[in-house]
Amino acid sequence: MVDKVSAYLAVHGSIYENIRFADTKATAITAVNLAVVGGLYSLDIFNNLAIVSFSIACAAFFALALSIIFSMCVIRPRGNTTANTAVGQLTDPNKIKAISYESFRKRMEQANEYEIINHIGILIYDRSVTNDRKYRWLSCQILSSFAGWALSLTSILVKLLN
Repeated sequence: MVDKVSAYLAVHGSIYENIRFADTKATAITAVNLAVVGGLYSLDIFNNLAIVSFSIACAAFFALALSIIFSMCVIRPRGNTTANTAVGQLTDPNKIKAISYESFRKRMEQANEYEIINHIGILIYDRSVTNDRKYRWLSCQILSSFAGWALSLTSILVKLLN
């Protein structure tokens, strides 16, 4: 049993690292996007009377704003995809905090090896679902950021050429 629990906990640790990395990437990309938006404003890119340049700058701003919204969607998911509060109650921090310490302690004392392994498996599955959600939103954020960066560069070049 110890080998199985150790293997499960190693997988669990890896999933948590992926979740943390997704949050870190989303935050870093948001910082870059905010800097690009600030740069566009400092270059007075939106006060251009040329419709093409203004349209490109607005599209860039929209893509960067959309990317920032996607970053909030990356950071938001925190697990707890299982509706049944008793399932995963021995290992899931969200469910442990919902019960008293006495209830938790009693459940741990009464749990057999199979039940503990089952709860660890449920937690791993739950965090895997969360990890998948985060990376889907992160992909959207990265794509909209690239679009925003390309449009920002294009709007700057168009303004310089006018």
